[in-house]
Amino acid sequence: MTRSFAVALVFLEGRVVGGVTGWENLGNHVDETIVWACLAFSILSADLVLQLQDLAHTRSIQQATR
Repeated sequence: MTRSFAVALVFLEGRVVGGVTGWENLGNHVDETIVWACLAFSILSADLVLQLQDLAHTRSIQQATR
């Protein structure tokens, strides 16, 4: 669910990045680059969050068993 939410936000992120920076006026190739960069960042950040949650959960289980 976390990854799905992150990927769903890609198009919103692309619009914000393109609109704030003004890069959307440079052409379609720039729009494609923005969307791909947002997709890569979203998947990376979602995976990082999931890994941190798993690490925290594992540590709490280890402390409970001690």
